[in-house]
Amino acid sequence: MDRYGEAICADLADRGFDLEALWDQRRFEFILAIVDHLPRNSAYMQALTDDEDWARAVLARPDPDEPAPASVRLADWSPELEMLTNLYDRLGELVRVVAMTGGGKPSRPKPAPRPRTAIDRIRARQRKAKHARVVRAMLPHKATEAASPAS
Repeated sequence: MDRYGEAICADLADRGFDLEALWDQRRFEFILAIVDHLPRNSAYMQALTDDEDWARAVLARPDPDEPAPASVRLADWSPELEMLTNLYDRLGELVRVVAMTGGGKPSRPKPAPRPRTAIDRIRARQRKAKHARVVRAMLPHKATEAASPAS
């Protein structure tokens, strides 16, 4: 609260809550629940991402083996954002086609991030597991190479 209290107070006030009253009522779990679900354009997130000490702490963490794919929170996914994302993707395709007409060989543009739900994550794990089973069955020497860490 010392570091981000002002931003949290502003975000709670925007949502009709009085931080001081909640604090006096010792409703700490309620406050944390709201703060944990603030959108990325909240005052709290702005204060957090502008904090160099926080940034250093995040960068000091070891990288995960596999970075998480870029995603948009479903709570932030509005019909307007969906349409803008679709336009962004189509524009990337158009740029690629124009470059190809000039003789270029551009790579396919990466689509803009979309929300990833639990269903999406489970499907991705199932596809990966199925791929691993096929590799083990069809190319056993590749499966053992992939399983052993690189030297």
